[in-house]
Amino acid sequence: MNEPESTNERNRLAALERYDILDTPPESEFDDFTQLASLICQTPIALISLVDGARQWFKSRVGLEVCETHRNLSFCQHAIQGAELMEIPDARLDERFCSNPLVTGEPHIRFYAGAPLTTPDGHRLGTLCVIDRARRQLTSDQRDGLARLARQVMRQLEFRIDHTKLTQSAAALRESNERTEQIIDSALDAVVTMDLDGLITSWNPQAKMIFGWSAGEVIGRKMSEVIIPPSYREAHERGHRHLIQTGEARVLNRRIELSALRHDGVEFPVELTIAKVMVGGKVHFSAFIRDLSELKEAEALLAKALEENMRVERERLEALQEHSATLERRVAERTAELEHSKRQFQDLFEFAPDALVMTDPEGIIQMANHQAERMFGWTPAELLGQSWEVLLSSALLAGSPLENGRLLEAGEKPSLPGRRKDGSEFPLEMSLSPVQTEGGTLLAAAMRDVSERIHLEQEVARISSHEQERIAHELHDHLGAYLAGIAFRFKSLAETLERRAIPEAATAQQLVGLVNDGIDLVRNFARLLAPVDLEAGGLAAGLSQLGKEMETAFRMECRVQVETELPPLTPEQSMQLYRIAQEATRNAIQHGKARLVTISVRCEPNSVILMISNDGKPWSPDLERARGMGLRIMRHRAVNIGGTFTMQPDSADCTAVICRLPLASAGAANENLKSDP
Repeated sequence: MNEPESTNERNRLAALERYDILDTPPESEFDDFTQLASLICQTPIALISLVDGARQWFKSRVGLEVCETHRNLSFCQHAIQGAELMEIPDARLDERFCSNPLVTGEPHIRFYAGAPLTTPDGHRLGTLCVIDRARRQLTSDQRDGLARLARQVMRQLEFRIDHTKLTQSAAALRESNERTEQIIDSALDAVVTMDLDGLITSWNPQAKMIFGWSAGEVIGRKMSEVIIPPSYREAHERGHRHLIQTGEARVLNRRIELSALRHDGVEFPVELTIAKVMVGGKVHFSAFIRDLSELKEAEALLAKALEENMRVERERLEALQEHSATLERRVAERTAELEHSKRQFQDLFEFAPDALVMTDPEGIIQMANHQAERMFGWTPAELLGQSWEVLLSSALLAGSPLENGRLLEAGEKPSLPGRRKDGSEFPLEMSLSPVQTEGGTLLAAAMRDVSERIHLEQEVARISSHEQERIAHELHDHLGAYLAGIAFRFKSLAETLERRAIPEAATAQQLVGLVNDGIDLVRNFARLLAPVDLEAGGLAAGLSQLGKEMETAFRMECRVQVETELPPLTPEQSMQLYRIAQEATRNAIQHGKARLVTISVRCEPNSVILMISNDGKPWSPDLERARGMGLRIMRHRAVNIGGTFTMQPDSADCTAVICRLPLASAGAANENLKSDP
């Protein structure tokens, strides 16, 4: 099927659907046509066949039981291809139908004649056809009669549509009238209709509610006598006469306010709208009347309320003006205070004893004071817009505690290598804190040159190590020898007392044991204070030996856990880590009364972590408040090898001392910060 044929078929099917005839019950009007066709053509079968998209359906049939067949088997689909009657004398001899199941089987069609059912706009919906089981041919009168009947079938289909439309229109009109009456009856306004003589012809329930007259009392009476006050009746009659004579009136289709009259003689305000309507072909006038009594009362109350509101608003406006003046005065005072605070901040910032630098969240310098210029050699203008990293040693940045903002969270003040404009480096202490400004959050970095302090700490560490060695020597050589002599004398005394059978001999022997225990304790303390050799077994062997000595000296449990694959450490790094572990363990036992100390060394990316945890009394993690020399020396030792030193609770609610040694920066730190063990 080509495109034009496809379009025509779609239009034909749409036309068939408009008639709304398919699958409807039998109707005598159509059955009469098939009976006449059968009689005129002398055939046993007559059909009114309508060709749908996939079938032919029989609106009326004579001599055939089925009500439809498939379109592919249909003779009628060929008949509707032309405008004239199609006649097949013998279907067995026609190549189009000779193999059709309706020919080779029931109902054994031999003869077929079909006249198209053509719509006024040219669409052929189906046929009025006659069928015979024997070969035959129609006479010219039969052909003409069948065509005429087909046209009458089409007129009946048209009449059916018109009748349906008329029925629908009548129903719609009745529904519209009923709806109109219901609307009028349920309207909140009075609806009154009068004819050209001014006589009332309709009166809705709301009119009764408003005016107090029933419909039976007023219908047929003049409207002017019923609802028009006496003072307005003459003007009403004059206007009515003018409307009748000219067909014009100023009140038509306009809303006007006037006074109306109730049944009890009381006048009241109404809103009136008059419209010209046609009822039964005659001119009438419908008046829509709304009682304004409550509205006028509400308007009066509203006017009074508005006047009161205006008075309140005036008072409020005066109060607001007074308040605004007060706010302006306070804003001016606050602005002056802020300006004063700003000047104070600028003075504090500029003349602070430490170098101060303000950066944005990305680390770009926004401000720097003169102390920063004296410390680093950069002018504030030169630092503006540069990254704060320009002030730190590049070798330390990758593994520093400033990475990922950890310093800001921990609140530390680490000692790090600073870098001057000329490239020289020096140790500095830095703290970071957020500062809220109008433009957002800035980061304030306070830096202090700690070269002199580190030098003093190095000297203290050297003196401390030397003093430990001296005390160890004194304990081992002098006190040990002195106690050995006392033990020898007690032993001699015990033997003498025993030979003489004196009872105090046992007590003397006990004193010998106690003195010997003291000698062992002194020697243990001496070993703890004596220099340690880490070159043979490295840090792991030294810490293992330290644990054993602590257990022997203090009769407690000391666990040592060192990863087997430690990265290479310099002798200086190993010695300082050992000393930190030794000092932290001794502090935990002596000051924290710990019974369990765990020394662990583990590796993390780019760093080695030494942690000493204990179950004793907790230490304060605030190193700034700590005044103990041991803590200062431990922190110095960590900084001395480029690491950091912190104290904090561990996962088991024990106190932990943590030294983090960044491997990437250890070499640079050792070059800049050399010290004795």
